[in-house]
Amino acid sequence: MASLFGDQGVTADQLPDDEGFGVLPAGQYVCRIVESDVKANNAGTGRYLTLTLKVEEGQYAGRLVWDLLNIQHSNPTAQKIGQGALKRYMTACGIQGSLQDSNQLHNIPFIASLKIKPDDRDGERNHVGNVKPYQNPTPTQQQNSAPAQQRPAPQQPAKNTPSASGAGGLPWENNG
Repeated sequence: MASLFGDQGVTADQLPDDEGFGVLPAGQYVCRIVESDVKANNAGTGRYLTLTLKVEEGQYAGRLVWDLLNIQHSNPTAQKIGQGALKRYMTACGIQGSLQDSNQLHNIPFIASLKIKPDDRDGERNHVGNVKPYQNPTPTQQQNSAPAQQRPAPQQPAKNTPSASGAGGLPWENNG
């Protein structure tokens, strides 16, 4: 057992309210991908890409949202939806050419449209509905916004070119 606050203890009214990590209101947010990972699904019938998005601006700056994309799946519809979402992320992040590692998507600001969906476990959760490129406002637009905020400068994505080997197929289709 551990003493939390020395000999005096603490009462609930002395502690701050828990703001929790409930869902964010539906809307558009400037986000960046800060973590990603590819995992096998539980049934062993495919793989999915998990993305951790961090809100960069406004009242909810610093909050995290997660997205899961079925990049390889035995259900062709699930795979098509997941790969279509991956394509939107690539476009939003300015990735042209070959995406070889999900890290190429990291730390590039984009606009994420968040929705609220019912969830059996938590009651409701955020769902990333769409992503699109983030356009820094021009100086005139910044002057007209109240209050003007410092916007993160988008990183220039590396120019990605297909491998010279000419090997076709998608990266997740390789067994190596």
